[in-house]
Amino acid sequence: MTDAADRAASSDRPLLYLDIDGTLLLRRPQTDAFQDAYEPDPDALEFLTWATARFECRWLSTRCRNGSADGALRAFRFALGAASLPPDWRAVLGGIPASGWSALKLEGIDLAHPAGWWWVDDAPEEADLRRLAELGLEERLIRLDHGDPHALRRVRERLEGQGRGDGKDHSSPAPQP
Repeated sequence: MTDAADRAASSDRPLLYLDIDGTLLLRRPQTDAFQDAYEPDPDALEFLTWATARFECRWLSTRCRNGSADGALRAFRFALGAASLPPDWRAVLGGIPASGWSALKLEGIDLAHPAGWWWVDDAPEEADLRRLAELGLEERLIRLDHGDPHALRRVRERLEGQGRGDGKDHSSPAPQP
């Protein structure tokens, strides 16, 4: 499918760009030589299942900055301590493509997507924050609070509160770059 065909096929749902480390995968308090440094947030699978049913999700992570989702799948497999992804995780993660970027994550975001977009990240770079402010799009970034053990639930609540994610048609013009 071409980029134009991909956009046309998904333009009825907002895009949801997802960071991985610190957002869906959290640092383990302690690791030994046989554990990955990350583990899935306890709410990650439920959140991803919910999000992929309502949004066109995209990875926006240093693990996938080349545009390939392989790094995301590998990260979750290692965090789960599995030789291969369990079926429930594979079913959700396998359908999320990566968004490529080079210097700024914002390069990987389709700012003109017809149904709009959201970006979930725990630690966006200052340059991305400055550019969002210049464009007047700061509200499109949802930052996670590491002190909140239910941060992904809060993200879901915010998306639902914005009229997105409840399965209803809330089409509105996309923010202009």
